[in-house]
Amino acid sequence: MCNCFVCQRIRSSGKDDTRAKLKGGALVAIGRLPVTDSFGVYAKAGAFAAALDVDAFNEDETYDDVSPVIGAGVDFRITDHLTTFLEYNRYNVDIDKKDFHNNLSNDNPEFDTAQVGLKFQF
Repeated sequence: MCNCFVCQRIRSSGKDDTRAKLKGGALVAIGRLPVTDSFGVYAKAGAFAAALDVDAFNEDETYDDVSPVIGAGVDFRITDHLTTFLEYNRYNVDIDKKDFHNNLSNDNPEFDTAQVGLKFQF
């Protein structure tokens, strides 16, 4: 399970300020290819359950959706229990342009995240 909290501007066809806030969680399957005993690359794919709040053109809308998520990364095992990683993920959420009087030019925004971290395995 991966929790994500992302904010992004969505392009609009006018001068109005358009903002979006994405909250959700993902359930993914990960396939890892070891390059050496301590270094590996991996890819992941799964489902992302999201709540996207959009504020544009004096309207507020919330979209609850389950959509695909994909990602890729590298990891390095420091010890038997501690691993560092770097990964990239892409989320895609559908919104309805009709809710904003067809003023949005992007009704299918993609949200990208990059993560660096440590994992401790028991």
